[in-house]
Amino acid sequence: MGSPLVNRERIREFFENYRYAPQQITGVFDILTPTFDRVDRRETELLLPAQMVRSNDALRMRILSTVARACTRPLPTSVVLISDRDPFPRPDWMHEQGYQRTAPALHDAAIEALKESIEPSFAFELERTYRQQLDARIIDRAGMLGLYTEDERFDMDVTGPRVIRSIRTSVQALAHIEHIYDPSKTIATIIEHVLLAAFCMDTVLLSNLAPLLALTNDVIPLGRKRDEPGTFLVRTA
Repeated sequence: MGSPLVNRERIREFFENYRYAPQQITGVFDILTPTFDRVDRRETELLLPAQMVRSNDALRMRILSTVARACTRPLPTSVVLISDRDPFPRPDWMHEQGYQRTAPALHDAAIEALKESIEPSFAFELERTYRQQLDARIIDRAGMLGLYTEDERFDMDVTGPRVIRSIRTSVQALAHIEHIYDPSKTIATIIEHVLLAAFCMDTVLLSNLAPLLALTNDVIPLGRKRDEPGTFLVRTA
């Protein structure tokens, strides 16, 4: 299986160092563990097949409603599926043997074209949606934890950015996942926001993020289609 891609012990130590109660830490891991288990087993191949998503109206509505939790306007109204196994399906006019010969080149072309087709990425949109809210809560929580002095409190133009940068840097390192597993950074970005929300003890944000993380066990939201902002591109098996 290889070494774990996520260091759970470092995450536990992070919260213990800031004196979070065992039940609070357990609550965080209740949200994170199913995804951590899957990441550590490198199980992207167990995403749902495109055909299953395409034929299931309820599932597509679940994707849209879940993704909308992290989106600014316009809210997504449709999904387009990108299959890991078959990003460029064989057109009806192409002979199977010819398709098999060109499939590797088509796959590489699809990856490059996908980069140009997403604007903004889901990771960027999630960050943009919650950045201001989380930064304010990080400062409040850091004050409660005594992470800055009374003198520093009077110069928050300097203290605030320093505290935010310190906490965010620590959490980004904890949430890092190898690029080969999570090239879109969707999963790592959601994990990062779960950890930040837990640090801030923001239970409302945690309740919004938990279904997003659970969704990545079935499909992975990639971002908006560049020329159709109401359309979301979603990765499937």
